[in-house]
Amino acid sequence: MAGGQIPAGVPASGGILISGTGGGEGTGDDNSVLPVPNHVVLNHLGTSAIKNGVLAVGTTTRYHRKYISTIYYKPI
Repeated sequence: MAGGQIPAGVPASGGILISGTGGGEGTGDDNSVLPVPNHVVLNHLGTSAIKNGVLAVGTTTRYHRKYISTIYYKPI
């Protein structure tokens, strides 16, 4: 796979990067900033149904005051 190409089976993000920072000041109405996740979902594994032969697995972790969501895609 050449640099910059999306692997087969991974849905495209549309070029949108969502980070927890919102880009600095004046982001009170910024819809790209996600709400703080509920404490119940932290450090738990979530899976999706297998669609188009791809299984998605994700988790959300807290590091200090930041929240990190990691999603893995696996072709089945």
